[in-house]
Amino acid sequence: MNKLIFPFAVVAALAAFPVNPQSMQSDIRAQWATYIVVSSTLPREQLVSLAHEASVAEAVMVLNGFSDKKNSIQEVQRMISEINMACCDKQLPSRWVIDPKIPIRYHVTAAPGFVIARGESMRNEDFSVITGDIDLANALKTFAQRSASLAVRQHAITVYQHAFAAH
Repeated sequence: MNKLIFPFAVVAALAAFPVNPQSMQSDIRAQWATYIVVSSTLPREQLVSLAHEASVAEAVMVLNGFSDKKNSIQEVQRMISEINMACCDKQLPSRWVIDPKIPIRYHVTAAPGFVIARGESMRNEDFSVITGDIDLANALKTFAQRSASLAVRQHAITVYQHAFAAH
């Protein structure tokens, strides 16, 4: 299958960061991120469920790209819009990016894939990856119990408690 990939830049609200560009860049890189790597070929119900969990947990849905046979950028945008309408409150839609670098950087080889990462660091203690047919809540529990990194385990617990423990 031939893949055509369109990377997009993630836009951050600059008001939340210091004015100094070096400080801003350091702050962005130091922040933890939770990614859910998905494929447009996953069942629609699974994409809706994962998008809902991403919205609640403030995670980012990541598409690696899309096939040039059937999908265009307009079709992908329509798919994301439909999924967000089905999964999420209008005030809290899930966030999506099309970025082939994230799955490559963290060695995500299957969808869905779940990544917890500190900034862009590639040190083993700064990221952890799980792939498989599970939901985000269970991925976070697995990170919290089995990640080799104490920092990842702690962050997984924080995200889980914020998103799922009270619900």
